[in-house]
Amino acid sequence: GAPPLRVRIGIESGPAMAGDFGTALRSIYTAVGDSVNTASRLEQAAREYPCDIIIGEGTVGYASRHRFRHLGERVLRGKENPIQVYTLEELSCAA
Repeated sequence: GAPPLRVRIGIESGPAMAGDFGTALRSIYTAVGDSVNTASRLEQAAREYPCDIIIGEGTVGYASRHRFRHLGERVLRGKENPIQVYTLEELSCAA
């Protein structure tokens, strides 16, 4: 009887580094890079869109098997320049 959970996903493609970062005494497996940061910001921005999956222009530029619906231009937190944001065309979005 609880309300449904809403899971948001931000997707972006580009250079990144993943691995164990830190010292021999304390390390953590993580990914770093501008594309990782952008994906995180897209996930946060998804709160303001009716779609739960928000995709950056880097991923759209690489993709060939999917069709995308353009959601507009957006300046993400911590970024100076706006990026184009998309969602999957076949995705049903809530109003």
